[in-house]
Amino acid sequence: MHCQDHTTSVKRTRALGLYQGTLSSIIHLLKYEQKPSLARRLGLMMSTLILNDPCFSSTDLIIPVPLHPIRERERGYNQSRLLARAMSESTGFPLASDVLMRRRNTRSQTDFPPEERPDNVADAFAVRRPEVVEGKRVLLVDDVTTTGSTFHFCGTALLAVGVQEVYAISCAIA
Repeated sequence: MHCQDHTTSVKRTRALGLYQGTLSSIIHLLKYEQKPSLARRLGLMMSTLILNDPCFSSTDLIIPVPLHPIRERERGYNQSRLLARAMSESTGFPLASDVLMRRRNTRSQTDFPPEERPDNVADAFAVRRPEVVEGKRVLLVDDVTTTGSTFHFCGTALLAVGVQEVYAISCAIA
């Protein structure tokens, strides 16, 4: 997938591919079948995209999209954090996994039709430690992008505390 301009808080986005076939099967295993080890390989593939794309060369920090603590306890891990950790190790960009938080336990975006997804995640994110991100260019990491609402509202929260630019990458676009 190529760099794209968006009319959201996110300046550029990338994805490994479309949410179909083998890629969707791997993501499903990662999220729902207790296969967190798959995040390492996916994260390394995502790193390759970032390192070979000048759109992302000025990244200062990698930030995973947070899960609500209840959902993370249920799953046992945050798949986006695992992806982001692998990307940080591979790219050398620092990981800031404790900066962004989900302040309310939203329902899964898959529970909503595309036109209702923005309302589900609006105002769901907050920045815990603004001094860490102020003036930085940050890269948000998630597993699947559908409408881009999650990235947009994470980006809105980050820009509100002085982040310079927000970029985003996911494993797949649905």
